Amino acid sequence: MTDMHIHTHFSSDSDEICENYLLAARANGDKAIGFSDHCDGDLFDGDEHALLDVDGYFAELDRAAASFDDIRVLKGVEFGYSQSAERRYTSMLREHKFDYAIMSVHSVPGRGDCYYPEYFDGLDKHQAYELYLNAVLSSVTSSVDFQILGHLGYVARYAPYTDKRLYYGEFAPLIDRILSAVINRGAAIELNTRASGSDFGIVTPYEILERYIDLGGRLFTFGSDSHKTEHYRNGAETVKGTLYRLGIKSTVRFERGIAVEESL
Repeated sequence: MTDMHIHTHFSSDSDEICENYLLAARANGDKAIGFSDHCDGDLFDGDEHALLDVDGYFAELDRAAASFDDIRVLKGVEFGYSQSAERRYTSMLREHKFDYAIMSVHSVPGRGDCYYPEYFDGLDKHQAYELYLNAVLSSVTSSVDFQILGHLGYVARYAPYTDKRLYYGEFAPLIDRILSAVINRGAAIELNTRASGSDFGIVTPYEILERYIDLGGRLFTFGSDSHKTEHYRNGAETVKGTLYRLGIKSTVRFERGIAVEESL
């Protein structure tokens, strides 16, 4: 089971180097590893640090991979969605040979990043979560050719409410539209284990994963969302246990946009 969501110093919120992850992967006996540094077009606004230096990123991954020929190094990217960034992302994917793209919503138009307390100011829980889910719906119906929907339920991670949990039943029609769009694209749902605000160790609530399967979804990826090597593969056993409980016996990794099945 490949960890498909890790960050290095090419992301503004990490100082980690590629080689350290590869050493951890080798120690774990992993055959593949997926790097997915941030490209935050939603936060760009003239700040070059929000964008990914793809040429430098690819060059470092290639250099590191040369010393680890026993591990397949996958070149991914995590896009922070905004409508204004769609053209930029589409151009990037056309010009560079990424293995996969993770589509994530961090920021909501007019409210900013759900990471910050200001996002929730003046909003009750239903309003805050509905705004986030509508942004997710825009992302999964966008023109960007992504392979993985990242951390569905991110809004709950830093929410200030006593009960942070995102309940499927409160937003069923909206969540169904999101899940159906993911399925129709042939994309995967990420089981992201950087899960503050979750009650079972995965960002996306269990009943949403069940509904995804009910609608015909079968593609799942594992992502620790690590920004330091010591967090690499965090929660892997939780993911395996959850998938077994759901009746799913495999995850996928993406190579040049193609899903490759991996047994649990």
